[in-house]
Amino acid sequence: MKYILAFTTLIFGFSAHAGVLAEPFVGYSMGTSSVTVVSGTSASSKTSGAEYGARIGYRFPMGLVLAGEYAGGSGTIKYDSGSADDTYSETAMGLVVGYEHGMYRVWAGYGISDQFTDKQTGGDYVYKGTNLKIGVGIEPIHHLSVNFEYIMPKYTKYTAGGVDTDVSTTYSKFDTSAMVLSISAPFEFGGKM
Repeated sequence: MKYILAFTTLIFGFSAHAGVLAEPFVGYSMGTSSVTVVSGTSASSKTSGAEYGARIGYRFPMGLVLAGEYAGGSGTIKYDSGSADDTYSETAMGLVVGYEHGMYRVWAGYGISDQFTDKQTGGDYVYKGTNLKIGVGIEPIHHLSVNFEYIMPKYTKYTAGGVDTDVSTTYSKFDTSAMVLSISAPFEFGGKM
């Protein structure tokens, strides 16, 4: 019984010093995509556009950060083949684990849901999957952080013309990544800054 009481005291005592973190962000995303269809034809493209979202979670006294994250964005797709440009939209939800020390911040995240919509003239292609990300930031003044993230989506399914298809059925290679430069405003409620 004394072990249960000690464990409960430790957990609640630790949590009582945690501050609720709310961190909206806005930025600019630049991405690349390189695909090879099963028949052997290859294509590549570049994306660029606005990125926005927010992280909500806990910032613990020793610098650990645990948060949920929502991100969205939209922009332009430029094909290296010279085809007409398309537009895109994207949304992602995930979990982030980070560490902060002084004005420096690092984090890693897993996107449990990542959706990218390629808005083509003949109809939308909607890619769905997950993602991994790593990020670094610097907070030169209180409540303002300048951040850089590298995101690696892993799309497993896509929908075109109302038909769901596995990415591996159509593509032998489907590599995509993005770099995001953003500004965020981390606020903490109920904890010590």
